[in-house]
Amino acid sequence: MAIDPATAKVLLTLAKQVITDKKTRQRILIALSIPLILLLAIIASPFAILFGTSGESMDDTGKPIIEIMQELQTELQTKIQSEQNVGEDIDEVKVVYMGSEGETINNTGHVLALFSIKYNMIETKDAQQVASLTKAQVEELKAMYWKMNSISTKIVSIAWDEYGEENSQATTEATPTLTPDPSNSPSPTPSPTPEPIKIKYIYITCLSYEDVLSDYNFNENQLAVLDEMMVGEYAIMFASVAGNTTELTPEQIAKIRAGLPTDLDVKRENIVMTAYSLVGKVKYFWGGKSSAIGWDSRWGQIRKVTSGGSTTTGKYRPFGLDCSGYVRWVYLNSGFPTDVINDSFGSGSSTQWGYCLPVTTTGVMPGDLAFRCIPGTATNHVGVVVGYDAEGTLMVAHCSSSKNGVVVTSFSPTFKYLRRPVILTESEVSP
Repeated sequence: MAIDPATAKVLLTLAKQVITDKKTRQRILIALSIPLILLLAIIASPFAILFGTSGESMDDTGKPIIEIMQELQTELQTKIQSEQNVGEDIDEVKVVYMGSEGETINNTGHVLALFSIKYNMIETKDAQQVASLTKAQVEELKAMYWKMNSISTKIVSIAWDEYGEENSQATTEATPTLTPDPSNSPSPTPSPTPEPIKIKYIYITCLSYEDVLSDYNFNENQLAVLDEMMVGEYAIMFASVAGNTTELTPEQIAKIRAGLPTDLDVKRENIVMTAYSLVGKVKYFWGGKSSAIGWDSRWGQIRKVTSGGSTTTGKYRPFGLDCSGYVRWVYLNSGFPTDVINDSFGSGSSTQWGYCLPVTTTGVMPGDLAFRCIPGTATNHVGVVVGYDAEGTLMVAHCSSSKNGVVVTSFSPTFKYLRRPVILTESEVSP
């Protein structure tokens, strides 16, 4: 059974609402309180996989497909960890995710989308329902995952004098020193040249759905729906159900919504919910940036602060985000494509200011940005406006150095300026 992109979008919107409500999701799984025609429409679409199970039939409440994907991701991390456990002959191990800028990659959402299109969206009698996978289908899903995720290793020997002072302690320990000659000769004798430094590189290749499309003969309709799945807010949803994003509880969502305008645009609500999702979970880290869709596995790991201009520069801290890095992550995880973020939003607070229009306190809306000062006049700070508290105080989510992490505080006295990112909507203008 094939569906057109417009219908797919409707179903995906419904699925997105379902995923935030466990009770509703369970009703769909057991076909209670849901019209039969709606249930059939969902399980006949590629999006059925988002809340499916592994079993022989819809009556079989087997393992959730999301759990299967999480197990696969855990297995990948276990394999990486196993490769890191090396013998004494290796001086250093470096893990490299191919194609990334020092960040981990989790492509489980891509695997799920590709699998659902391949097995459910075909116009032949071979079309299958992926809301409930058979054991054979589960094995095929796992095979597709390992086809798109692979590990390779390489050991490289580097002469001690080419290694560089900041790579590891091995350089310092291997530096030759002058020692007295045992024969009491007045002329010092240099110590032997140290052995080369051995580095083991672990390369992880995580292919995107685009990387493997040539292996499948998808028609135009299938390609159109697949693109819908992997763009903007839909890509965020697939990343979320794949188990690699932060989550808010239904109670937290209800509380946040209580402080938002009832007619607030969905995109702005997504920004607010995403901003709240890291509160109390990520530490402040000078120069900390992330392009991860969902949770960045580096957060919390002890890392050296390499960016200059801070009292923490050169020290080791739990990795996290700085203020502008947090704001950028929020917008990226709210459905704005990476190229749009790079071209019309930026990574630093000064750049983010430049891609905004001024807005007054009476015209501000949740999702707008708050700044401490005009760029170039003092140390700046930026956060995301998330609405009002019960007393009517304007509240801002931000990654604060003084509070060492993501918090929600009142607009004043930390912030003084309100601005509206131009990427929110081309129709909005400065009040």
